[in-house]
Order: sequence, then C-alpha cells, then structure tokens
Amino acid sequence: MSEHHSDSERSLDELRLSIEDELQGADTALDHVLCAARLAAIGEPDAYLAWPGALGDRAADLSDELSTACLDLVVRLRRAEGEELVRALLEAQAFHTLRIVDRDMGGLLEPAHSVIESMLLECDGLPLDDEAAGALHGLLELELTPDAFLLPILVAPVGLTACLAISEARIAAGLRPVEHIGRAAHFDPAEQLEPELAFDGGRPSARMIDRFARRRGEMRFDDGTTAEVRAVLEEDWQVTVKFRIADADEAWCRRIDLVRIGARLARPIDDLQDFWTTSLANLGVDAQTRLMNQPILIKMSNGQRFSI
Repeated sequence: MSEHHSDSERSLDELRLSIEDELQGADTALDHVLCAARLAAIGEPDAYLAWPGALGDRAADLSDELSTACLDLVVRLRRAEGEELVRALLEAQAFHTLRIVDRDMGGLLEPAHSVIESMLLECDGLPLDDEAAGALHGLLELELTPDAFLLPILVAPVGLTACLAISEARIAAGLRPVEHIGRAAHFDPAEQLEPELAFDGGRPSARMIDRFARRRGEMRFDDGTTAEVRAVLEEDWQVTVKFRIADADEAWCRRIDLVRIGARLARPIDDLQDFWTTSLANLGVDAQTRLMNQPILIKMSNGQRFSI
C-alpha cells in the first residue's frame, strides 16, 4: 500500500469520526439527517438508513425545520461575505447532499426536495469574495466528498480577484474587445410579483408578464456609448434579456460575460450576444415565483456588474 493511499485513508477516517461526533451531538432532527447524509456521501450509509427509527417522535418536526432552515439560508446566501458566506455555503452543500442521498435511498423526504432546490438556486453562479474562496479551498470534507455530491461552486472555488484576472487575460488574448466601460447604470426597480396573482394554469399570468416587462433601462458608459436593456417573459416560461446598442456597434455585446436572473444563468443565443435566454419551465412554482422577484445581474468582461 502506497504512503499516499495510507494518508488518504487516514484523512477519510478522520472526516468520518468528525461527522459521527457531530451526529452524536445533533440537537435537532434536521441536524441529525444532514450529518447522516454527509456520512452516506463518503461511503457510510448506515446512519441515513436508520434515521427514521433513530429519531422517533422527533421526525415529526423534520419538515418544518427543513423549510425554515432553507428560507433562512436564502437570506444569508444573498447577504453574506467572508467567513459567514463560507458557513452558509457549507450548509447549502449539506442540504444538496441530503437531497441526493434521500433520492437514492428511499425518498422519504421527497416532499421537501423542491424547497431544497429553490434554496440551491441561490448558489448557482454566486460570486465568491476572495476570503470565502480561500477558506473553502482545501477543506478536508470538500476534498474527500465525491464531485457528484458537490455543489458546482464548491468543486473549484474561485474568488473575485481570480475571476477578474481570468477576464483580463481573455481580453489580452483578443477574446474580448478592449474598450473602456463606464461605471454608471440606473434602472427603475421592478415591482415585487405576488405569487397568488402570478399563475394561470401553470403559465405565468398576463399581469406577471406585464410587470416583468417593466424591467428595462439604459446603460451609459464613459466612452459615450449607451445600451438599452430590457427583459421579456414568455408564456412558456422562457426569459429573454435583450440588449440594443444605439450606435449599432455589434461587437459591444461581446463585452458581456454573464447574465443571470437570481441564480439562474442565461445563455446567449448566438455569437452577437445581444439576446440572452433561459427557461424556467422545468422548475416548481415556488422556484419560479422566487426567481421572478430576484434581480437580473449583468456582468461585464472587466468585472463590472449592473442589475435590473
């Protein structure tokens, strides 16, 4: 047996013992199943298979605990930085693991999967500050948990400084036009969409479509160029963010690196990058409503961000 293999086994035993200690000290039913799921992800499924009997009457509180914790975590993921963001992401990772493990091991918590999925939307494309990225890099549990159980953002955490350096390297390589982009952009805030008025037979209502269309504005830059941007919601839950350049400079839109609604990434429909789109059709009602009330983020190749 190689020395490297022995070190890996010792690290895995160390992680297993650490999570087992957390499991023994779990104060709530939710903490118990989250620890049990983390153990299952590293090849120790017994605790998860046994949780319904182990929790007894406490299992009745599990659904409410899970929903409350996910809603609280959404708020923290949106606001947290540094160490607090690390803690929030590791909690989100535990919920992600719980959903996968439960799906593969009987689905006893299946009614709660949609709540977890809605919360996890906040992690998709979430920008990491340098402190958070540094703290996440090299954590033992993330290194030893198979990638299939990891949130994409935690497979290889990258901070904002590194992201900016990558963008600048792309510009230097000629993959983006090098042009100065100003700092000013102002948009009217979108109205909050009321879920009870939003849906018509599984489709977005006319009122929701109309309100969503009010997301529009003008981006003004120091080099004198301007760009109009507006968002469109279709009846089939397709969301499109459209850019129009006043001076007809088609290359301008190639400055755009990222467009997302909440945590849902959009993609350009062609090389011009003046239309970015994503579909919400495969999401549940809770996730669709949540996304309709979140800002649309536009990130430029130099790291600037604008939102509508």
